Amino acid sequence: MDRRQPYPGAGHALLMTLAFVGLQFALGMPFQVVQAAAGLASGAGPGPAMVHPAILAWVNVLAIGAVIAWGLHWNRAPWHVVLPLRRIPWGAVGAVLVTTAGGVMVLSEVDNLFRRVLPMPEFVERFFMEMFHHPEHAWATALLMVIVAPATEEPLFRGVILRGILGRNGPVRAVLVSSLLFGLAHLNPWQFVSATLLGVVFGWWYLRTRSLLPGLIGHALVNAVVVAAPNLPFQTEGFNVPPPAGTSTLQPLWFDAVGVTLALAGFWLFRRATPTPPAPEPRAEPPPVIAPPPI
Repeated sequence: MDRRQPYPGAGHALLMTLAFVGLQFALGMPFQVVQAAAGLASGAGPGPAMVHPAILAWVNVLAIGAVIAWGLHWNRAPWHVVLPLRRIPWGAVGAVLVTTAGGVMVLSEVDNLFRRVLPMPEFVERFFMEMFHHPEHAWATALLMVIVAPATEEPLFRGVILRGILGRNGPVRAVLVSSLLFGLAHLNPWQFVSATLLGVVFGWWYLRTRSLLPGLIGHALVNAVVVAAPNLPFQTEGFNVPPPAGTSTLQPLWFDAVGVTLALAGFWLFRRATPTPPAPEPRAEPPPVIAPPPI
């Protein structure tokens, strides 16, 4: 492998994504088997479909931590170069909040439209309800979704993968490829579209700041809204009022209009707050190979 090239390219980025998914399965399967066996032994059936969110949090940390370590090793660069946490202007933070508020509303409607084309099976709906809104796991779910997921997925997909592909390709291709891999890592078609579009937004934020901070904040906020949706102080059909099983409901047009307006305003504010994107750090070169002395 030529270490003079930024790492990874698109091919190795796909391998890293598949390794992350495979490690999640490998590390989580023993807990799933034990949970199912315990349910059968008690006579209560095979047990819940989902492993406890606190266990999933550790599985996620271990799986994605191993892949990030792989990326850091092959980059031969300090972690703060591969995983930059540059400070961003306060105006950019405010723009992230505005964009996220509008983006969640718009992507909710995108999901509604997608489910009309490909209805979600009932067992998948039950899985998501148990994962995001189980009352007995509220704090563990918040830990997994709002803290662990952004803190692990952003360094991998926007730090290691996007940064590596940027060194080999133009920004449009790099953002698109890293975003598609981010969508692929969610392992189901009903999250693929929204996750990919979010990846494009997070990737654009990275290009404007060369920092993971905007993506970390936005990712955490999106997941927080998903987890807290049933308990928000308003109830909107198609957004946080679940439709009858096996059906999909669209949001009111005024709600969609507000979402689009907020998202566009957020993009404008972010661009205004970051008028001069910083240049990427130079990649550390591998040490020179010293030829042995002649005999």
